[in-house]
Amino acid sequence: MVIGADGANSRVAKAIDAGEYAYAIAFQERIKLPEEKMEYYEELAEMYVGDDISPDFYGWVFPKYDHVGVGTGTVINKNAIKQYQTAIRERAADRLEGGKLIKVEAHPIPEHPRPRRVQGRVALVGDAAGYVTKCSGEGIYFAAKSGRMAAEAIVKLSKNGEVLLMHGPAKKPILCLRKTDAVVKLSGPAHRRSDQEYIHSRLG
Repeated sequence: MVIGADGANSRVAKAIDAGEYAYAIAFQERIKLPEEKMEYYEELAEMYVGDDISPDFYGWVFPKYDHVGVGTGTVINKNAIKQYQTAIRERAADRLEGGKLIKVEAHPIPEHPRPRRVQGRVALVGDAAGYVTKCSGEGIYFAAKSGRMAAEAIVKLSKNGEVLLMHGPAKKPILCLRKTDAVVKLSGPAHRRSDQEYIHSRLG
């Protein structure tokens, strides 16, 4: 068994010809703020909207452990991403004053799942599969959910490791993983009961 958990640019996905997807580009700067400025973000995060920030996404200032992430994203005008980043920096300038830039990063965000996410003895999870909430770009929940469910499907199929997955029925397409894939696609913020309850209700 191979589980592709190698992100939006997944080499595993390419190896199984999983198909491409539309994606947003997210750009973020990590900024270390003076202590008195950081206090403002102790209990809140900021989101900004407007054509100056992005024509189809949003801008943000999200607190991290000891700094903030300031960024934006877009699907339809990727070439202008640095222009949009300048705009979010200008919008939040008062609260970012005195900050020190410590890291710049960019990342593709899938807009929909890949056409094929389970192929034979290979399954994709998380960003590699394209499991992201389109409206917000959130992917951590779905990465954890799909990874856990794939692992549980493998444990079930192998009878807690007693059956080698290279022999017997496991040589056929992994139906348990296909069922897992269907569950993750249906899952979302409105369905976040306890993981165990949700898994049992869907997989039996």
